[in-house]
Amino acid sequence: MDGQNSLLKIQELTDIELALLLCLLANQHCIIETSKDTLENLEEELTLIATNVFGLSAAVIQCSSNTTLDDFSNGILVSGQLADSHKSPDKDQIFLSHCHDSDDGFANLEAGSEWVEDDAASLSSVVHRSIAREWGQKAVFNVEEIQTLGNLARSATISVEVKRYLHDILVFLRRHRAVAGGITPQATKHFELLARCLAPLHGLDFVTPSLVQLAARKIYRHRIDIVAAEDERSMQYGSDLAAVTALLEGLTAEDIIEERVYITPPDGLFFAERQKWAQAKSRELLVDYFYDQAGGSRSEAFDLYNAYMGAHGGRQLESQQSLSDKRGRARAEVRRLEAVAAGRGAVPGEGLQEDEAWEPGEAAYRRAAMLAEMGMIPRVG
Repeated sequence: MDGQNSLLKIQELTDIELALLLCLLANQHCIIETSKDTLENLEEELTLIATNVFGLSAAVIQCSSNTTLDDFSNGILVSGQLADSHKSPDKDQIFLSHCHDSDDGFANLEAGSEWVEDDAASLSSVVHRSIAREWGQKAVFNVEEIQTLGNLARSATISVEVKRYLHDILVFLRRHRAVAGGITPQATKHFELLARCLAPLHGLDFVTPSLVQLAARKIYRHRIDIVAAEDERSMQYGSDLAAVTALLEGLTAEDIIEERVYITPPDGLFFAERQKWAQAKSRELLVDYFYDQAGGSRSEAFDLYNAYMGAHGGRQLESQQSLSDKRGRARAEVRRLEAVAAGRGAVPGEGLQEDEAWEPGEAAYRRAAMLAEMGMIPRVG
């Protein structure tokens, strides 16, 4: 297999095509979601991708609450044989999930019907053309290429530090107060497998922290169950049901996952240093959040901070100056560790996508608010 040729083709894949390629490499199943009014378009797009991009046959099964396992099995019969091994429809057996925004279009369907004009397409910041049209009528990826990519994925290495980071995400999700379930041993296996499968698609033979973050977003999105307010663990200690209900209202699996992968230490720090950076950054964020809510007033920020700590059983501060000192110490620790990382040849935020990198401002304050409300920011003092 020509590695450069394959990488070029991979770079041209749409998000849906990439999701299906990952499942083929791992020999697993996936869920592709979209809005209700574009489900038929998605169905046609997936059929075209199977045929034009991967050279596979496709079967469409209309499922409902009355669909049995036998119905499903008969629906995927190919020449009297099952198209693939299957298990009972269980979300834990689904490898990854992807939500397709209808605004991103359906590249293969559009290429076949020419139903998107150039002027309309130019409204999108990224316009994906049909990769099958670009590479001719035959399938873009043949069996040999997919098998080779699968072998590269299985041989991709994961360093001790990256494994610790992966484990850290698992522990965070498992212990999160809003998570009722879904962090299973099967999910853990899929998590590591997807991280490995992503490596060769980026031209790498090893797994990076940013690939672990991407894998977490795809593996746990459909698995995490949000706890019912009456079953949330703080209810055992006398929390108000109305307050807990308000706290959980609108919370999604994506929100919980982003809590952990948003604040990412810079590359170049050892594991203990990464933990110190994350704790210091969380403290800095927390104090900044209260200053922002108080409109920059230190006295009002001091009152808000102490009210928060009192409600969460934390240590309150004795003076307004101590609040400024606490933020100053946290900032100094963050900058010190970032300088350590830079001295080792790493750049803070290196390897992250632009929207994953640390950005101060309103978005950061909103994130700090969520962390504070969910009780995931380390206790201060």
